[in-house]
Amino acid sequence: MITLIFSDTHLTRRFEKRRFNYLKKIIVEADKVIINGDFWDGYFVDFDKFIKSRWSQLFPILKARETVYLYGNHDRREWCNEKVFLFSDKQAEMIKIKLAGKILRIEHGNKIVPDPGDIYPWIIDKRIRRIIAFFILIIGRVLLTHMGKKYLRKWNRRIKDWWKKQYAKNQILVCGHTHVAEFNLIARYINVGFIRYNYAHYLKIVDDKLELVEERYYRFRLPKLHSTAALSRFSKRQATFTGPTPPGTGV
Repeated sequence: MITLIFSDTHLTRRFEKRRFNYLKKIIVEADKVIINGDFWDGYFVDFDKFIKSRWSQLFPILKARETVYLYGNHDRREWCNEKVFLFSDKQAEMIKIKLAGKILRIEHGNKIVPDPGDIYPWIIDKRIRRIIAFFILIIGRVLLTHMGKKYLRKWNRRIKDWWKKQYAKNQILVCGHTHVAEFNLIARYINVGFIRYNYAHYLKIVDDKLELVEERYYRFRLPKLHSTAALSRFSKRQATFTGPTPPGTGV
């Protein structure tokens, strides 16, 4: 029995073939699936438009695996409707599952470390969300830098500090939310990370064995160079390149 737990894909109407293929691959390999929040992103797209997007090709595969859908802070319960049953059999804010004498407590994490939308409700107003989306695009890339990851690790520490006070010694907390993958059984804490920007993290449970998988879902390939002249032309193009960092060559 293979159970897949993933989080923070933040899907919108924008379809990404390579990410789709990767998600399809890891879902097909599983017997059960748990989506641990922020499956789609309500700051960028309405739920009904997401449902009609090309990402809906994943829905039958998810449905066939009795998927449990846990709400996050970017795909809040109140932003969804009954169409969640197109890709999931059960929906909740938090669930617990038994595993080899332990209990996994699985939740997104925003109830433990609230985001600004949880603190200031006006931020999640539909009109304001579209404005916030612009800043999320910028911040999302910044958080992939060394300084950004250092900041997000503080969120992991805050969750672990909260969890330490709960005295649930036979339980392991499994979250997403911070986008920083972590596997710390001493602290009884696992963060399943995110699947975006060519980074992929997810938790795989094979029978009673826990494994945090971290990988890239595609590789940037240099063009084949068959001559010195071709190498020279390619070098010149790289030297004058002023656009975004090519996929797979960033942080």
